[in-house]
Amino acid sequence: MMSRRAWLIAVAALAAGCAVPQPFTDEFYAPMRVRAGATGAVVVRAFTDQRPGGAPSVVFEYDTPSGERRIGRATAPVGEGVAQAFVRGLSARGFQVTDETKRAAGAAPGAAARAIVTGRVAEFGVTMARSSLVTGSRQRVGCRVTVEVRDATGARRLWERDYQRVVEGAMDIHEPFHLLARALADVVEQAVADPELLRAVRGAGG
Repeated sequence: MMSRRAWLIAVAALAAGCAVPQPFTDEFYAPMRVRAGATGAVVVRAFTDQRPGGAPSVVFEYDTPSGERRIGRATAPVGEGVAQAFVRGLSARGFQVTDETKRAAGAAPGAAARAIVTGRVAEFGVTMARSSLVTGSRQRVGCRVTVEVRDATGARRLWERDYQRVVEGAMDIHEPFHLLARALADVVEQAVADPELLRAVRGAGG
């Protein structure tokens, strides 16, 4: 359980971005533990943000001691920021990646490639909810996405799978955004190592 003083310090540090890499700066993304070896060309497009609330850049929600709900925002929409992580992961895997992360999944064809990787974001962010002076705070870091492989037109979905990483419990003052970065990296690593995703990408032009 986090003490009231520690919880207030954590909220203030995250809200101000002090010593914490903010999503989606370059410093935010965690290193990818990915083995190279894949080949081929792939386009990555923005993921669709399906999180509740409809605020595309909100990644931090917290309660003030007075019970008010406050938010913190990322430097880019979550759908774009998550897609950028997949650009990094697929590149590390060995693919020739075209970054179209500012374009929607179903947009008209852009770069020449056999497959488009995109998807949907169900959860991405940090929640720190103050329960009571007795029970302390509830803290959650979550990244849940559905990865899609589409044909080169973007119109036909060929394959999809869910990946997730969630951390709950007491956290150190500067941990939540670091844990969020690691959760995103874990999800990307799971996806780009998935043999079924690789088969779907290879088969997209067949």
